[in-house]
Amino acid sequence: MIKAVFYPLIGAALIAITPFLLTFEKGQDIIHGLVSYSAFVLLLLFNRFKKNKIIAIICVVVLLAISFMDLHNLLLYKNGRPMGWQGILPVVTVIIAIAMQKPVIGLRLRAISCFCFVFFFAHIVGLNFFSQPLMEFPLLKFMAHSGSSYVNRSTIHPNFTSKYLVTDSVTITRDYLDTSRSNVVVLVESWGVPLDTGEFASQLRIFGSSLQTAGIHNRMYSRTRTAEREDLINSVNGPRGHRDTIFIPKLLASIGISTTFMYGGDSLLHYRNRYIHNIGFENTIYGERKGQNQASICDSAMAVKLDSLLNSAETDSTQKVKRFIAWTTADTQFPLIDDENETNTDSIYDARLQGSLRLIASLAKKHSQVRFIVQGDHNPILSPLEFQNRFYKRWVPFVVLN
Repeated sequence: MIKAVFYPLIGAALIAITPFLLTFEKGQDIIHGLVSYSAFVLLLLFNRFKKNKIIAIICVVVLLAISFMDLHNLLLYKNGRPMGWQGILPVVTVIIAIAMQKPVIGLRLRAISCFCFVFFFAHIVGLNFFSQPLMEFPLLKFMAHSGSSYVNRSTIHPNFTSKYLVTDSVTITRDYLDTSRSNVVVLVESWGVPLDTGEFASQLRIFGSSLQTAGIHNRMYSRTRTAEREDLINSVNGPRGHRDTIFIPKLLASIGISTTFMYGGDSLLHYRNRYIHNIGFENTIYGERKGQNQASICDSAMAVKLDSLLNSAETDSTQKVKRFIAWTTADTQFPLIDDENETNTDSIYDARLQGSLRLIASLAKKHSQVRFIVQGDHNPILSPLEFQNRFYKRWVPFVVLN
């Protein structure tokens, strides 16, 4: 009994995991099950009817089709690229999985139905506790993709590359930092690169004459806390496993520049109370949490605090003349709707994003002697799927003001 279930389970895992691992790319955000549920069911049926050549052949043919569907689904997430040499993977994995079933004695149909239900139920229960799904359903995903038009959200359109700087670099802050004066680094929550170049151009027009450089760059990981750290890395020294990361705030503090971090939410969110101090910030300004994801101090209020800090550096001789301030905005943090009655994600997001960008533009215009480096932390990955299709995956804008 154990062998009759264990061998098909291993075969189905081989069919699901092999193409996923051999097409894996660093930083990919694909969620894939550990076991192909369709392959598991087909292998159980194959063992039950292996003496009936016609049914056995049908099981193998359908199993091959399911395996190709799974590979197709994986490649579709990677810009819809052609199969190429990976096309042999379904054939090889199915042959190995079928060969593994040779010593297995098939179960009765009633037992097969029971085990299919048990594993499906385990998959559903597991989704409530783990981010990694147990089962993969290639046929359902294939049908979902076939029923909708594919939107390429990974390859940057030539219209962008011809007009703006496009780079994979995550050293934007280090490259444009000007230590001869005060600097403000702004990380705009959920500011992604829209597929529409006209929409991006309208966002840039908000900055007016303060705009010096504009472009987009790639984020390896779509997390705010990762962006807050990687944007402030100056250098990484030492061999792998013993690397010493030198952060820009710590370096600037060592030469007498005052460093401050600002966020309108609770310091406990994303454990900022732990890592922000380690990055090297001397001072921190936080708000309080209004809900699970929302900050109680809006961007306009934080902009007033930032303006006050910059004014004190200019007018008060007792203060350090030069400042380095990092501010992570919060108005465009998803979910956007908390206590509001509005349900239009597009209009709410656009209004809030433009509001945050106008605040930054106003500060840059008022403090023209201060360098502003503004970037998105990630595309709106926590928004509804339909809304996400407006933006490139893992690409964010950056602008340099003054």
